[in-house]
Amino acid sequence: MIALPISIIIVIIFLNKKILSTKYQLFNPITICMLIWLFAFICHSLYFSVEDYTLYSYLMISSGLLFLSFGFWISFLFKNNRKSNSINNNIERQHITNYNMKFICIIVVLLLIIEIIRVLLYYNYVIKELAGSFDFFFKNETEVRNRYLYGSPSLLYSILEFVMNINIMVGYIFLGIYVVKKGKFRFAFLLLCIVLELFSAILTMSKLSFIMFIIVLLVTIFSLHSTRKSQKRLFYILTPIVILGIYIFLMIIGNLRNYETIYDDGLRNIVVDKMIIYFCGGIESFGKFVSSNNSPMDFGTHTFVFLVRIFTRLGLYDGKELVMHGQDFIAIGDSQTNVYTMFRAFYLDFSFIGCLLIPFLIGIIIGFLYEKEYKSISMLIVNSWLSATLAMGFFTYLWSYSIYILVIFYGFFVNFLLKKYVYLEATKWKFLL
Repeated sequence: MIALPISIIIVIIFLNKKILSTKYQLFNPITICMLIWLFAFICHSLYFSVEDYTLYSYLMISSGLLFLSFGFWISFLFKNNRKSNSINNNIERQHITNYNMKFICIIVVLLLIIEIIRVLLYYNYVIKELAGSFDFFFKNETEVRNRYLYGSPSLLYSILEFVMNINIMVGYIFLGIYVVKKGKFRFAFLLLCIVLELFSAILTMSKLSFIMFIIVLLVTIFSLHSTRKSQKRLFYILTPIVILGIYIFLMIIGNLRNYETIYDDGLRNIVVDKMIIYFCGGIESFGKFVSSNNSPMDFGTHTFVFLVRIFTRLGLYDGKELVMHGQDFIAIGDSQTNVYTMFRAFYLDFSFIGCLLIPFLIGIIIGFLYEKEYKSISMLIVNSWLSATLAMGFFTYLWSYSIYILVIFYGFFVNFLLKKYVYLEATKWKFLL
């Protein structure tokens, strides 16, 4: 049964390389997405037993991934066909983007300053206001987490957090540029940023924020390496480091949440079990959910929930229950999860056809924006965040959070605002063979 999704994903990866041809980048959005889903399916087949709904889950998800790829390829081929038709006299004007490293350094320093301020903000709110002390925080982390998730911070706090978060999210891309272009003190800056992100994740009890930081930074670094050879070498070096880092991070979170007491097992075994659940639990929960729930056909309120949030706040739509209510927990194997992959939102809105149509539309958008080499900060931001949110589709539907939509538009604004200072562009003429 596992042969079905694995075969489809392998075919997609092969066709993607052929279709992108000279524009192929080893870690393009489709390949990143498919490799993660491949690992998730393999883990699922090893960890969970075959149920009545397993084939249905495999079929719906793999079909959705296939339509995602179709949309990407159609959009990519259409865009590049128009570009090739616009070239006259076999002459193409190429831009070689050089960055003003002194200014990039200033941006990275500002990123670190904002990171420090954010950690202090979280410390004041979580430790002082919600927990009262470090001792209570460490001993009652689950209770503090619930207070944080369902609390009502002041309007000023919410505005400051949003402004800092969206600027930090853009700052990741500048940090990636600074590291790849070998700026001074790059490793010190990188290490400090990782530590600050770790502190923020611990204080807010958010694994997802730290993992998204790692993914976006890695995608940015890979995107700035133009040759497949250098990308492969970087992949072999960074992969074990990242896996070890995430494992240590989850060990810290597990210790804070008293996993040993709750699950009555060794912390190491629990964390390994949790890592597997994070990767493949969504496939199991999605299949089980679909088998026991008919789609109510909500026609976009889950897929476009960020708009529902906006309209609800403006008083134009009564979506308070949808906005405030999280996904219910469901029993899978010996555990529970409230993660259902990104396909749950599509299924709830448009049933089975939504699991094909919405990925197809997402693929069209990503294919239109894809480039082998990104010549502007804005497109690098767009590629990194689209790739990261798409890659996390095995876990949940991240575009339901407004900030992952807004950061893409904010990237264009940042590029417009800073383009006079960021780039040192050289232009050359290349005669095509």
